[in-house]
Amino acid sequence: MHRLVLCGDSHPPGYPFWAIYSWLWTKLLVVGNVAWRVEVGEATAAALACGLVALMVSRGSSMLMEGIEELKNITSKWETPSVWFQELLPACCLVLGASCGASQLPSIVFPLRRAWMMMVLICLMRWIYAPHQRGYLYTAMFFFGICATIHQLCWSRPWALRSRSPPPAKLGRDLFLGNSIVYILGLIANSLHFTNLLDTAPMVLIIYHTVGIGSFCAWIWLGLRTKGIATEWKAAILMGLLWLAGASFYFYEPIAGMTDPPMQWGYPRTVEGFFHALSRGQYEKASPSDVVHDPGRFIMQLGILVSDIATEFNWFWCSSPWFRFCFFSRCKSANVPGSLVWWPFTFVWVCC
Repeated sequence: MHRLVLCGDSHPPGYPFWAIYSWLWTKLLVVGNVAWRVEVGEATAAALACGLVALMVSRGSSMLMEGIEELKNITSKWETPSVWFQELLPACCLVLGASCGASQLPSIVFPLRRAWMMMVLICLMRWIYAPHQRGYLYTAMFFFGICATIHQLCWSRPWALRSRSPPPAKLGRDLFLGNSIVYILGLIANSLHFTNLLDTAPMVLIIYHTVGIGSFCAWIWLGLRTKGIATEWKAAILMGLLWLAGASFYFYEPIAGMTDPPMQWGYPRTVEGFFHALSRGQYEKASPSDVVHDPGRFIMQLGILVSDIATEFNWFWCSSPWFRFCFFSRCKSANVPGSLVWWPFTFVWVCC
């Protein structure tokens, strides 16, 4: 609570955007103690996330029904209750889940992270519907950069976002080119001892090389398919710059460390402390399960994940959205991209 009153730094990686958001609620509300004011802000973020989930599922369900021949001429008398019911399922799943209940504790970043991730997804959904309107794509990338400052779990989700909203071939080709360049620069920086982020668990290196080499192969394949190269470089660079603009909230940490009283975990006001906080240096480094040499452990962990999701939401809420698969194969409309089938399950992905 002390750091929120002063808008100071939190423990690494600092959560700067969340700190600013919570500090604003301590100033906007003039009643209650600081913990109560922050909790009102967290509850507002959680409510916003539930509403955005309902909005996405409502619009996605309508588009899905429009693409099914047998349901195309259904009257609003039946369509409206059906869409409402489909909205209710994921929204209730989100609001009744244990992760949303955790927001009853003050100083929890999860509701705000979930709300901003929903903003990213809803912008991507709108872009999927009209790919020529790239303003929604650029807005999503800016919001996605902000998400990285709310919680670093969001850093691991760009590939999941691409699987839900695959870009056009030319844009995807240049994005894969950008991935390949970043991959090569990472190897060079590590060989020159500029960074030690790759001096970690073997499985992290396997994932890093798999993504990097896979990006390079995808770039070559899409380049042969589109018979061109770097024709969408401006859009790709703009997306990267917008992501960096959103992630630039991390630079608030050294500013707060130099101006606030000594409430700065990791001392981000120094160069060494800034990168220490950004890399969560005080914690153990990531050590993913070794799928190659110990697949049994990985399967066991997947079982725990499924069990925890069922414990949080119960089997009924988790299984009900999957019935949409029974109808998606019958959808013939070109206005319903294949990736839209994933939107009803977004709430499960975000909560995990």
